[in-house]
Amino acid sequence: MSDSKPRPLHPTTVVAAQVPGIGALVGIVSAVVAVSGLYFAKAVLVPITLAILLSFVLAPLVELLRRVWVP
Repeated sequence: MSDSKPRPLHPTTVVAAQVPGIGALVGIVSAVVAVSGLYFAKAVLVPITLAILLSFVLAPLVELLRRVWVP
C-alpha cells in the first residue's frame, strides 16, 4: 500500500466559464425597476423621510418640555 505518487492538491480538470444567463438579466432588470420606482416616488418619500428624521431630532426637546410641565 505504498503509493509513490503524491495526490494533487487541486483537481486537474478545468471547468469552462459560464456565460451570464437569465439570472443576471433578472437581477439587472429588478435593480432598474427599484431605482426607477424610487425616482418616481421621491415626491412622497422625501417629505416622509424628513418628517421621520425631524421627529427623532425633536424627541429629546419634547421630552424635556413634558418634564417641566409645558403644555
